Amino acid sequence: MNCLPMSVRGRRSSAGSDSGAIVRRYDWVLGHALDNRWAVLIVMAVVLAGLVPPYRSLGSEFCLNSTKSAFVLDYWAPPARH
Repeated sequence: MNCLPMSVRGRRSSAGSDSGAIVRRYDWVLGHALDNRWAVLIVMAVVLAGLVPPYRSLGSEFCLNSTKSAFVLDYWAPPARH
């Protein structure tokens, strides 16, 4: 028994004709993923295993040397009107 929300098939959207194509593609992908759960799990495991070597070799050289654990948000606001 699957505990998933009802499919959105058959619903009309006012967002345009592209949203119908997106919904159909989503339904197709979701249906195939649910029909092939083991294949999805295997692909996920392969992707995660493939991310381990780059993660280990990346290091933190791209980060700035800083002892502060904060960030600065600089913004420009228009002057107030009276």
